[in-house]
Amino acid sequence: MLNPLGPLSLFEGQATLCGWTVSLSPHIHAAYADLEIHAPLSETFSEPMPGLALYIPDSGVTHVGAAQSSEQFQIAPGMAYLYSADAVAYRVSMQVPGRYSGLKVFFDAAQVSVPLAEFRQYRRNPKRPVFSQIPIDAAVLQRVTELPKSHPDALATALSAVSDVSHVLSGLLADFEAIRQPEKTPIRNLGAQLHAADAYLKAQLINPPSVLCLANLVGLNHMTLKRGFKKHYGMTVYGRLRHWRMHAAKTLLEAGASVTESSLQVGYSNPSKFAAAFRQETGVNPSQYLTQQSVCLKG
Repeated sequence: MLNPLGPLSLFEGQATLCGWTVSLSPHIHAAYADLEIHAPLSETFSEPMPGLALYIPDSGVTHVGAAQSSEQFQIAPGMAYLYSADAVAYRVSMQVPGRYSGLKVFFDAAQVSVPLAEFRQYRRNPKRPVFSQIPIDAAVLQRVTELPKSHPDALATALSAVSDVSHVLSGLLADFEAIRQPEKTPIRNLGAQLHAADAYLKAQLINPPSVLCLANLVGLNHMTLKRGFKKHYGMTVYGRLRHWRMHAAKTLLEAGASVTESSLQVGYSNPSKFAAAFRQETGVNPSQYLTQQSVCLKG
């Protein structure tokens, strides 16, 4: 049955944690955590259990990266994330005071039989980083959102929560497996794999995958992916992402979108960062580009 989690005061009183935990089996444990932060936070943490963790956030946008790496990725509602929990220290940044909550499931991946590449990879080498993400539909997100935020007193509510967690988990594992079906006939040509990764970046401008996740998606080692992009495209993976973002931004600006609208449409919530990236890619600011286009049209 559900066990209470908190309320706990964390980070010298800057945050309060509430929620609950439940054991779904001897090797699968779940927790719903509702963290209220009172000021912007940047902290380092490690997961409390080894194995693989599946996280489905329902509130708050977090930026996370392995402590020993400069790479960061965004954790946001609308996606499910599967990653290593084994003694990996993560840097987490939450810049907007408010609620950060979601459902997290821990798998003892050495003991659980799940037909996913991430589990096979973990069993071969538990120390190798694993990170994958998939979009989830509105119904799954709604089900997670409706989970109790703190330990429920009513037995019926607790039983319903356990049922909902099991339903969400089984559905998401099936979705991960369905998306990984192409791995049964993997692309053997490096050029084709790089092209597939490039196409995925172009299609995911607003919420792009991390390098590690992108490598997993196309069946490459992440270092091979990085070297391949430098050789084939003459730029890093993130440089290529910026290229596609600015390509789309120019199209939007030419179609009459404002700088702010274009910024949001290509994945930049901060217009200043968008302007800097646009200038780096094109040599001019977005506003200057609009002026140039206006002159060209008049001419």
